[in-house]
Amino acid sequence: MSKKYKSSIIFGLFVAVVVLGLVYKTQDTNSAFVNTEKPSQTTAAKAILSGTTQEKDEVSELPQAGVSQQKDVVGEVPVVTDIQSLSGTKIHGDLRVDENGNLIVEKSVRHLFDYFLNVAGEIPRAELIAKIKQGIADYLAEPAQSQALEVFDSYLTYQLALQAEVDSGLYQVAPGNLDDLDAVHYARSQLRSFHLGNEAASAFFAEEEARDLFTLGKLRLNADTSLSDAEREAELMALESTLPEVHQKVINKQRRRETVSTKVDELRKANADIYVLKDEWSKHYDSETVERFVKLEESRNEWNGRYEQYARKKQSLAENYASEDAYNEALNQLKSSMFNETELLRVNARDRIAFN
Repeated sequence: MSKKYKSSIIFGLFVAVVVLGLVYKTQDTNSAFVNTEKPSQTTAAKAILSGTTQEKDEVSELPQAGVSQQKDVVGEVPVVTDIQSLSGTKIHGDLRVDENGNLIVEKSVRHLFDYFLNVAGEIPRAELIAKIKQGIADYLAEPAQSQALEVFDSYLTYQLALQAEVDSGLYQVAPGNLDDLDAVHYARSQLRSFHLGNEAASAFFAEEEARDLFTLGKLRLNADTSLSDAEREAELMALESTLPEVHQKVINKQRRRETVSTKVDELRKANADIYVLKDEWSKHYDSETVERFVKLEESRNEWNGRYEQYARKKQSLAENYASEDAYNEALNQLKSSMFNETELLRVNARDRIAFN
């Protein structure tokens, strides 16, 4: 696959991601908040909804500096009587306060808002928003209560403003135009900061924006024909260093897998036995994973050996039967004697590739 073709695919995927993000629109929904008790001013609200009116089990959690500990109700089934869409679901996000009772503005706050706002419309939007606000007010004490309500209002305003700009055509992107994508990213980032403030905008969207910038930078690298392979690789490594650590780890893990896979393929082509492959896997994976790879390899070898035996017999049939009907009948008997019904699907698919 050419680099130009790869770049086109990546660009298309990136545009799709941008468009999906831009047209995100809170739909008419509703919710019911059920809280067991109003927490003290220093209690961190791990979720707006509590699962029941009974006392929750304590969940051990490593203490965080400046953050009070509390009962963890995240993941419990919320009591929601009038929203079928949320019934039986896990709570996403949380609201936490610091030791002074101030709301901790973090990504999980946005997740909690979205958990309720993303429900498909079962009641009017205005009623849903009122329920969410009441739930926040019932659950949090001041000053976190007012802070959470202010952030929630700002988030709603941002969503409305974003949708208005999308509807106006501001975020249209010409195919293959990286400058358009850059402008879209900048405009959306500015809109977030304007309505949410720098702190909340960064907490809510920093990781997402970092990924967007990385993808855009990678597209520019792929499009730059003046770079040598070494220069492109160096630029790519620099780009990856701008990603959040968790995403860097994912990329590095994938790169290591690709390196090991390439090495194993080379060993296979050199007809290395299973013990050599096992030794190579052992350099990179734990014993359980290695054993799983060994079993898969043995199964793969057994299958390939059986198919090769079948292919030789099939060729012999083609030489011995002049009649097509007689040949097909003999071939079907051969297949049935060597493979089960599930395996026959693989055999037929491989035959189409090998003999056509």
